[in-house]
Amino acid sequence: MNADIRTAILAAVDAGFDEQVKVTQRLVAAPSFCCREAPAQEVMAAELGARGYDVDRWTFTAAELENMPGYGPAVLDYDQTFNVVGTLNAGSSRGRSLILNGHVDVVPTGDPADWTAPPFEPRIANGKLHGRGSGDMKAGLLAGLFGVEAIRKAGFDPLGRIHVQSVVDEESSGNGTLACVARGYRADAALVLEPTAEDLITTQIGIVWFHVRLRGTPAHASGFQGRTPNVIEKAFTVMEALRKVEDRCNAPENRHPAYADHPHPIRLNIGQIEGGNWPSSAPGFCTFSGRLAAYPDQDPAEVMAALTEAVEAATAADPFLKANPPQISFRGNRFPGFLARGIEIVRPALENAHQQAFGRPLRETVIAFGSDARVLGLNAGIPSLVYGPISENLHGIDECVDLESLRRVTKTVALFVADWCGIEPRKVR
Repeated sequence: MNADIRTAILAAVDAGFDEQVKVTQRLVAAPSFCCREAPAQEVMAAELGARGYDVDRWTFTAAELENMPGYGPAVLDYDQTFNVVGTLNAGSSRGRSLILNGHVDVVPTGDPADWTAPPFEPRIANGKLHGRGSGDMKAGLLAGLFGVEAIRKAGFDPLGRIHVQSVVDEESSGNGTLACVARGYRADAALVLEPTAEDLITTQIGIVWFHVRLRGTPAHASGFQGRTPNVIEKAFTVMEALRKVEDRCNAPENRHPAYADHPHPIRLNIGQIEGGNWPSSAPGFCTFSGRLAAYPDQDPAEVMAALTEAVEAATAADPFLKANPPQISFRGNRFPGFLARGIEIVRPALENAHQQAFGRPLRETVIAFGSDARVLGLNAGIPSLVYGPISENLHGIDECVDLESLRRVTKTVALFVADWCGIEPRKVR
């Protein structure tokens, strides 16, 4: 790519950036909780269609995916959602194909009163776009779309086929991207536009979700027959046993080499708890749910076995739990960590594009969270990279994406697509 073409493409990103931000605001304003993403998907389908993409939108069921490697047992049904893939077919077969992947599902907002502004009323302040899903990862998804648009606005067409995948249910399973694999979408490479703080990610952990249910005997809080064991308090006994699994995994002798220098790669998180139904009654039940991370290439079954053994050990050591054995089950995320393979062919194109857009080399780091790159890489065999803008407060209050970082990342994407897929002057149509 000569300097004049590169300059034209970068200028086109700048010229279209105001529109890009407005579209990102529209997408953030569309509530899209996990497995209820239809409002955001309608926005994506319309934006892709308006730009001449062939738009494929389809519903799927858990039953269609449950026998595929990489399936995560669904937490919710999919009858109120659908995937969207926009395909830009090249005018020739001379270029390499590419998947640009991002998810539109978001996690719950927490109490909206804790936000500076309502979470689905996106606002710009201090150079950042705030709103639930702005960073994770609607801005990144649209960086893919507008990166390609910059190439076209500069007067060129990609030589390779491009699929822009707007997927659902990444946060609880990854089944949206798996549904794309089941539908037959493949490419020579994939770029997953997660918020990576402008770094390249080729190594990520796996995740296993678990759910524990304990049962007790409801009784009056006065304790007519002496102190009644409290099943909510006993839940913390089980949690402490699970915490020991986390400690073992993080011990230096048990670490994966890629995470030898990470401060705490394997995290146990208890994310939900519920119990009892009356302040003056000893609770009759307590349930809690959480996740434990896994190292790259670690079989999720190994993690599930370790969690199950920890619950059983806590049960055997406690008379109340022994008489009332807690039950552990597994639904939702259940996937191994991911070491990107076969990326040597595609990585240089992203490194070169980043260097041109940022004026500095591309950094690489490992992450302690997962992404759909593992579906594309492990289950579809597609060389997959993860890269995206600086974002803050992901899954938290006042989530936001840095707009100048988003601009730079969009420039990287544009140059990367031009290099990887190849380009030719636009034909008059």
